[in-house]
Amino acid sequence: MNTTKQTNAAPATSGAHTPEPWKYSEDLPHHGCRLIHAADDYLIADAGRITRRTGDEMDGNARRIVACVNACAGMMDPVEEIARLRAAHKALAGK
Repeated sequence: MNTTKQTNAAPATSGAHTPEPWKYSEDLPHHGCRLIHAADDYLIADAGRITRRTGDEMDGNARRIVACVNACAGMMDPVEEIARLRAAHKALAGK
């Protein structure tokens, strides 16, 4: 049964989630987990426990999630901000 829910909700503001920085850690000797934690070590997510991906892919996914969250720190609307930055970059590059 697929329980994935897609919504057209407004983007989250910087205050609607656990504050940055987030960090990645492995709990491989015990459970094979790829863990995402807040700065205070509060567990946010396990990014690999129930997937059927390779260990390298699970590591990469967890690291990418953390990198994206931390890169968007302070942005009120990351989707809008990134679109604006891409447009500015494209204009500067003359494309």
